[in-house]
Amino acid sequence: MNPITRKHLSSLVTSFGTVWVVRSGPVEGPSSAQKPCFNYSPQQQSIARLVLSLKLLPLRSLVASINDSLRESVMAKQSTKPPPSPNPGEKPDFSMEIALLELLHECVRQVSVGELRESWDALSCLMMESPLGMLPARASFLEFAILVEFVRRCGASSLLEGGSGGDLGGGFKFPISPYTLTF
Repeated sequence: MNPITRKHLSSLVTSFGTVWVVRSGPVEGPSSAQKPCFNYSPQQQSIARLVLSLKLLPLRSLVASINDSLRESVMAKQSTKPPPSPNPGEKPDFSMEIALLELLHECVRQVSVGELRESWDALSCLMMESPLGMLPARASFLEFAILVEFVRRCGASSLLEGGSGGDLGGGFKFPISPYTLTF
């Protein structure tokens, strides 16, 4: 898998997103896009473990690839607008953005705290560069859930430690400096 990972990283990550949706299992009640919680099936948790076990795909690379995929997906959707659905009650279409962010959310839950801290640069880029206005609502909530999971596992103080300018120590930067806020 190493040559595939090196040369076709975005395709590999997208294929993991597809497998993520296929392995979501049967959903009782509302469709998976409408579930208010972020509980994943045992098969999906295994997929996250598999992704995290790839030595050539550390969490920071996974986050960067997902960020690229989100931007590419939004650009593709902007260039080709599908016609509105004639049946408003119809099941929502498959969303690769949601699948990739759910995969990332579960990976953030499973990864070690040290590796999670090392991935802060990539996570902050995802939070800042993500086209939230163009993503499905669930994707926006997933990005917030990923940030909440980071703070829960690493501690809120890890965002504020390390001196001025948002430096987290070890080269990590907090995306919003108190000195750059304007009202």
